Amino acid sequence: MHILLDVTRLVSRIGQSQLTGVDRVERAYLDFALGLPRPLFFYRSTRGYVLLGAEGGRALARFADGEDLPARGDILSHLIWRGRHPRHRLQAALRKFALARCPHFTGLSRMISAHVPSEAVYLNVGHANLSPAVFEAVQPRKVLVYVHDVIPLTHPQFTRAGISARFEQKLSQVGRYADAILTNSNVSKQAICDWFYPNPSPPCHVLYPGLDHAKNLPLPRNPQRRFLMIGTIEPRKNHALLLDTWDALFAEMGPDDCPELHLVGQRGWAAPDLLQRLDQHLLRNTKIFEHGALPDAELRDLMQSANALLFPSLAEGFGYPPLEALQVGLPCIVSDLPVHREVLKTYAIFLSPLDPQAWKTQIKEILLSGSSGLASPMDDLPNWKDHFRAVQAVISDDVRE
Repeated sequence: MHILLDVTRLVSRIGQSQLTGVDRVERAYLDFALGLPRPLFFYRSTRGYVLLGAEGGRALARFADGEDLPARGDILSHLIWRGRHPRHRLQAALRKFALARCPHFTGLSRMISAHVPSEAVYLNVGHANLSPAVFEAVQPRKVLVYVHDVIPLTHPQFTRAGISARFEQKLSQVGRYADAILTNSNVSKQAICDWFYPNPSPPCHVLYPGLDHAKNLPLPRNPQRRFLMIGTIEPRKNHALLLDTWDALFAEMGPDDCPELHLVGQRGWAAPDLLQRLDQHLLRNTKIFEHGALPDAELRDLMQSANALLFPSLAEGFGYPPLEALQVGLPCIVSDLPVHREVLKTYAIFLSPLDPQAWKTQIKEILLSGSSGLASPMDDLPNWKDHFRAVQAVISDDVRE
């Protein structure tokens, strides 16, 4: 089995901020490909396209896992006045391992034909580089694309201006060129099929993303009357509901008994009113704490001392934080979305994302009882071993219709 894995998204993200859920899926696919004979990796850089072999893939994995980037870029990156930018320092480091390179405007098909076996499978799992030029260049090789969600199309109010139109173009190209679509839930699969209707979509396979079991071992519990939310601060994640909830908790319980709310995640886009409210909140730094993106060790400390994870998101394709919380033994209160019901089964408490009164009541019940009363799902969580066994099964099938 020969794999050509597109790592464009991962290359663009390293050194910028903490990896998102989509980034971590691409990181897991990097490990999967590195475990196969003669893997190849491909990305679109600032100056063109780059093809890497196993040595370059291993270097990318080290940088993704936190190895320091070179202090300076190479001559090429300095020629475009970007030698100190993290992305360009990374690209400079990876260029040392390049098997081949070509500019954006010419030579891509020749590069692929010269270096990528015709029986190879092109895998794109990062929602990046989904262009006709790339799809045409990898033909006639089998093409598999992982679509994490279609939220830009189903909930355009939660995306930046122009993103929905660009995402629609990407999905159209996926429909034209992909031999199969992989996705993360039956809810996402239905949304994808609905978008293609009345035209048929490529065969669509549900493969739940796995969890890193070595990284997220169960933690000894030491609740400290605090609750945790993990996610980018943006309208879709619905932090406003939690601010409403804490206003009500503080009014009812007072400064001595009101629990703490800890928000973990970088600030996102298009939320000036929310950010202003957060910045000026009377409980800021006394009962409500904003941490930004945290290193894994600090996040685990917060998980260990929290009573529960709160996840009131208004739209999700999958939702990593609740599963990772359950993995370490932290109870979860989540929005009552179909995808949460599908993925979390009976292991979470489901509440309306529009009802702060219900969230206030449930938080008080957990504080009073000291427990969520839910069973542990440790033997019922998705894992990467099963995921990649399913990927190999899809690759082995003749999925082109």
